[in-house]
Formats: sequence, C-alpha cells, structure tokens
Amino acid sequence: SKVENGETASYTFKAWSDGTTLGANEVGYIVVGSAADTILSYNSSTKQIDIGITWQPQIAKLTDQTRSDLDTPYTVLVTTNVLFPDQTCCVLYANASFIEENYDVAVRTVWAFMKATDWINAAIAAGEEDPENEDFKALLSITASVAGTGFTDDEIIQALKDVGYAWGTESLTNPLEKVKEDIANQTEQLVDIGGLLDYSVQDLGFSSYADYADSFVDDSLVLSALEYYYTQDKPTYDSVYDLDFSIIAGDMHSIAAYIASTLLPGQTETFFEQAGININIVPTSLGSGVMTALLADEADFGIAAQPAFIIHNINQKLTTAD
Repeated sequence: SKVENGETASYTFKAWSDGTTLGANEVGYIVVGSAADTILSYNSSTKQIDIGITWQPQIAKLTDQTRSDLDTPYTVLVTTNVLFPDQTCCVLYANASFIEENYDVAVRTVWAFMKATDWINAAIAAGEEDPENEDFKALLSITASVAGTGFTDDEIIQALKDVGYAWGTESLTNPLEKVKEDIANQTEQLVDIGGLLDYSVQDLGFSSYADYADSFVDDSLVLSALEYYYTQDKPTYDSVYDLDFSIIAGDMHSIAAYIASTLLPGQTETFFEQAGININIVPTSLGSGVMTALLADEADFGIAAQPAFIIHNINQKLTTAD
C-alpha cells in the first residue's frame, strides 16, 4: 500500500501472463527465476520487468552500469541487509534422524563449515589489503563458479560486501544465540504480515516465539565442534562418510559448502576431507527443494533461507525432533 493525497491506497498482486488484464489497484507478477540472465531475457518490447526481487550476485550484475551487454541496467531500491541489519538469512539445516544416527559425522560436518566460514572471512579481509592475494582470488573464482557464468570480479566483490558469513559466536554456552533471536523476531514478523502461517507457535505447544526458536535450533553440534576446534588440526574419525547435501543452485550464500569441498591454496586436503567426509552436493531450486530433500531423507544436510523453513515447519507442525 502507499499514501496518496493523505489516504492509503491498497494494491494486490496478481499472477500475470500474456493476455492478463490488470485492475487499477492490481500489480502483475511473474516468477522467472533468480538468475540475472533469466530476468533480462524477459526485457523486450512486449515483456518488461519493471521491478523485481532477487539475491546476490545477480543484483550486482543487473545493476552494473559498466556492462556493455545491458542496455538499461537496473537500479537497486533496497537490500535486505539495509532493512534488517545483520539478520540471519540462509542457515545450515540437517535431517533430525540423520543427526540422531550419525552424531559424530554431523559434528564433523559442522566443523568443516566453521573452518570454511573462517577461511572466507579471512580471504575477504586479505583481499581488502591486497586484491591479488592468492586466497582472495581463489574465493572470487569459487564464488563466480557457484553463481554461474558471466560475472566479473567487481560484481562478485560487490556481492560479497552485501553478504556476511558466520557460523555463530565463540561462546561455549550459547554460540547460536543470535540465530535464536532472529528466528523469534522473524516468526513474529511473519505473523504480522498475515496469510503466511497456518498455525501459531501456541498451536505447536510453545508459549512464546523465544520458546519456539529455542526448540527450532540445535546448538549441540557447534558446541561439540568447539571442544576441539581450536585445539586440534582436524577431527579424528574411524571411517569416511558419504554425505548428501542439498543446496539452491546458483546461491552464493551457500559458498561455504563449496569452499569446504575445494582444495584451497596451501591445502593438501579439503576441509571435508580433513573431517573424513565425501560430500555429494545436490543442487535444487529454491528453499522448498531443500526442505523436500531433507524430509524425504534424500539429503542429510541443506542450506536455505531461514524464513522459508519457519513458514514450512509451522505450517507442517514440525518441531526440532522432525
């Protein structure tokens, strides 16, 4: 809605296709995918996307004023890190039954992600000091390969400035406190929006958003990994485990999984190899694909947007045990 002449005008979204008629207070929308090239393919004399939503690094490409292949680059209106500073977006999820049956493997997996995340942040810092730094150049190359073809280094760098990477805090008592706070806040915001949640947290047996968030998060894996994170070079293990991992294709928020499975400068083993894990990355589309894979036991771990999982879990009346 917006205010016109002191009065609030309300608008509704309507799925659009060729021949769709829009009313005076209707805005047509079309789902075209998140890739920049897919979005641009709809820009013609007959189909023009005026405004849209996507994620990095697609935004950096769509708004790059220096690209000769973009007739009319888009302009950034707002990004979520401006609307919600430091709020958790994509999160590492695991199949509950997998954790129960393979707890040590799950801890080793989290360890690899923690190491990869620290490496990403160190590489970004090194690149700020020296753009030719070996680790920084490797990070740009890996991120570009994850995002897809046609990205320049400057576009990847701009995208990395908008995205923060963290595995939690170094707290030995509550390393995922920030995640819990964000889940509580996001759940309340989803309720305020209306129409997205079929049930309340009370319907699931929780007295508050904080109680729901506390149930939604299992920080025992991080706590277990922290026990040797700073005291050992790598975990000990009896056998190598083949891990199935579901990731949204082209999503640079998931690059820790690729960093952990790539031989980095100076390494003789990847972080996953150091943890005794063979990872099988299975790309999927959107967070619904990750959720489907986890619930169907087709994946052991996955990465997807936190709000999408909140909506799905509440609507399916799922708890941590599920």
